[in-house]
Amino acid sequence: MATSTLTKTAPSVEGPLRIPAIEANLLPVEIVEARRGRLARRLVVTCLVVFTVLITAWYGQARYKTSVAAGTLQSAEDDAQRVLRQQREFSDLVATRAESQAIDARLSGLLAADLQWSRLLFSLRMQVPRGVRVTGAVGALNDDPAALAAAEARTEGAVVGRLTVTGSGEDRTAVATYLDRLGKITGLANPLLNSATVAQGAVQFSVQLDITTAALGGRFTTEAN
Repeated sequence: MATSTLTKTAPSVEGPLRIPAIEANLLPVEIVEARRGRLARRLVVTCLVVFTVLITAWYGQARYKTSVAAGTLQSAEDDAQRVLRQQREFSDLVATRAESQAIDARLSGLLAADLQWSRLLFSLRMQVPRGVRVTGAVGALNDDPAALAAAEARTEGAVVGRLTVTGSGEDRTAVATYLDRLGKITGLANPLLNSATVAQGAVQFSVQLDITTAALGGRFTTEAN
């Protein structure tokens, strides 16, 4: 069914004889609606196409990032496996080193109060002045907990034992000189004259000294290493 629209223009005063303009839309309603439907479909299809393109681009970017991340992960796993293989190659060396450190730790505990007596006695002989003869030296380290703790801690000047030196001198001056020298020996302190008697023209003496941590040999200890 066709519809028509007539538009009349009133004659103007300036041109009373002008022919009025007439406009008429003679298209059927079905054609107009069909055109509108096609336009709507084109808009919908265009939107779908744009949406599909965007989704495809996003999916492609996501796949690319996933591929890069997978490659990085694979490279990291390969590095980890390579490090593990290298560790297995040196496992014997690592175990041997750990065992050596454990042995050193045990020796450090056992020999914390280690004293090299030969070195100490050599120092005693080197300090003997003219006119003095050493006849004996007896020493021992303390076994009480405080002395052992001082030895392990290497506390400077801590007393860890006692030493008694006996001998004879031609006179008291020579004996006094020896006592003075004994106090200067590293690892010995506080020389004390216990006795001094004259017999057969010589002065028989006995001296007691403190053994300090400075006299300890320090083998297998942290400081020595």
